[in-house]
Amino acid sequence: MTVIDLHSFETTSAPDETILCLGNFDGVHLGHRALIAQTVKRKEELISTHPTLKSGIWFFRRSPHEIITGEKPAHLTTLDEKLKIFSSLGLDVAFIYDYSEIGKLPPERFVSEVLKKEFGCIFSVCGYNFRFGLNAAGDASLLSELMNGNAHTVDNVTFGNAGVCSSEIRKLIAEGNVEEANAMLGRHYSLTAEILHGKQLGRRLGIPTINQKFPSDVAIPQKGIYISKTLIDGTYMPSVSNIGVRPSVENGASINCETYILDFDGDLYGKTVSVEFLKKLRNEIKFDCIEALKAQITKDIERTKEYFDKK
Repeated sequence: MTVIDLHSFETTSAPDETILCLGNFDGVHLGHRALIAQTVKRKEELISTHPTLKSGIWFFRRSPHEIITGEKPAHLTTLDEKLKIFSSLGLDVAFIYDYSEIGKLPPERFVSEVLKKEFGCIFSVCGYNFRFGLNAAGDASLLSELMNGNAHTVDNVTFGNAGVCSSEIRKLIAEGNVEEANAMLGRHYSLTAEILHGKQLGRRLGIPTINQKFPSDVAIPQKGIYISKTLIDGTYMPSVSNIGVRPSVENGASINCETYILDFDGDLYGKTVSVEFLKKLRNEIKFDCIEALKAQITKDIERTKEYFDKK
C-alpha cells in the first residue's frame, strides 16, 4: 500500500484518523467529484472534534475487474493525473492499494482490518454501486452497517438522460464527441506527453506543429481534427490538433497527436505539455497533394480562431 500526501506529492505514513472516499475513480468525472466533495465537506464538519483528521481517497492501482477478467479498458486518467486532480479538489492523502494484497478479504475483515485499523477511518463515502470484499460481496448498505452508520452513499449522478460513468465517457471519446465527454468529466479530456521530433513537414509548410504519442493504455479520441488548447509553462494557448496517422504524408499504424499552436514560435522539443481537446472539427482526410492539405489546414486554423474569438 502506498500513501501519497496530496499537498507535497511525497510518500507518507497513514494519518491517525481519516475520512475516506472509496472507489476506482478513472477519469475523476462528475460522479467521482460528488463523492470527493462530500468527503471534503464531512471533514470540515468533523475537524473541530477530530483536529488531526485527514480527508483521503482509497482506490486500487488497477481495478479488480481488470485483474479478474484480464480486460484492459482504455484509461481516462493516468495515476499522476488522478493524484493532481485529487489534490486540486481539496483532498489531503491518497491510499493506493494493489488488489492482490486484500482481494480475498471478506467485507467484514476489509472494514475492520483495513479501513478502521490500518487507516483510522471514522467515516466513509462511496457511490451507490460500490462493491467491496471477496467476490464483491459487500455493497454500500453493508459498508454503512459495518461503519456503524458513519457512512454516506452518493446517488447516481446524471448528465442529460445518461448516468455519468467511465464507460460512457470512453464511448463518447471513441466517437469523437469530446464536448459531451468533457461535460461528464467536469474538465477537458487531455493528453500530457513529451514533445517528440517529427518529420518537420509542418514547418516546411509554414505551419509548425508539435508531435506527441498517446500512452498505450489511455483512451484515444476518434481520428480527426480537434480544436484544442495547449498548456505551456502555465499559460493556455489556442491550438488545433490532428489525431491520427497522417494519411496524406505517412499513413502509418501508430496514432499520434500533432498540434499547431496559434501565435506561438518556440522550441518545445523534450518538454512535456498538456493538450486539451475541446471540439471535433472534422474527420481525418487523405489529400491528393500537399497544396490541398495545406489549404485545408489553413481552413481548420481559421475555424479555430473563430471558435476562440467567440469565447
